[in-house]
Amino acid sequence: MKKICNFVSLFLFFISVSAYAVSEASKPVVKVGVLKWGTVNWELQTLLKKKLDDKNKYKLEVVGLANKNATAIALQGGEVDVIVSDYIWVNRQRAEGANFTFVPHSLTVGGLIARPDSGIESVADLVGKKLGIAGGPVDKSWVILQAYAIEKLGINLRDQVDTVFAAPAVINEQIIEGKVDAVLNFWHYNARLRAAGMDEIISVKSVLKELDLNPKTPLLGWVFDKGWAEKNPDSITAFLDSSFQTKEILLNQLETWEGLKKK
Repeated sequence: MKKICNFVSLFLFFISVSAYAVSEASKPVVKVGVLKWGTVNWELQTLLKKKLDDKNKYKLEVVGLANKNATAIALQGGEVDVIVSDYIWVNRQRAEGANFTFVPHSLTVGGLIARPDSGIESVADLVGKKLGIAGGPVDKSWVILQAYAIEKLGINLRDQVDTVFAAPAVINEQIIEGKVDAVLNFWHYNARLRAAGMDEIISVKSVLKELDLNPKTPLLGWVFDKGWAEKNPDSITAFLDSSFQTKEILLNQLETWEGLKKK
């Protein structure tokens, strides 16, 4: 009798494991391409730690990429389903025929930071200076700053500023070492520079306000192909729901940040 009970227990165990494996295999996978050093990772790490993908009945696969161009290429090539990008890039892609959709992700943006000994006290003082920019020539902050300089100051920064494009960490190193006079970087890298004694000249949010644009406009968003979303409505809905749920956790559960301090 004992042997029979053991056999039945073992049989039920294997049935349970098999059912779980089938259940996991049947869940749709959403591949999200993100920068390896980006703050989006903080949200996705929390999402996975809290198993919110499982609770929303899908499987999140995070694909770490080297830079913004790599995320764009991965999305365009179908290697990932979703990325985070800015609405300026999305609008440019739409104008060229792409069918991308933008769902707001974050209101947090960076700004212009200068060395105290650079002589830079305003955007006008950038003329003839060396400016480090995190990203590339189409970085949202750089595009917006150029628009501001042209409209408000009559200055074409692209022609009158010596620009250096590199990854955020490299840009920070260059201003600290005095290799550039000022930088346009992401907010969390700018926070480190301010803590190190650098001066914030103007934030992107203030630039938007000066241009009479809504400073609460979400510059960053989840971006995905509309055609993919229409074929996979449950997947994109589940992912976006879990993203909003994660934001609620990060907003209301301060202890969650403890594990992200060193990220």
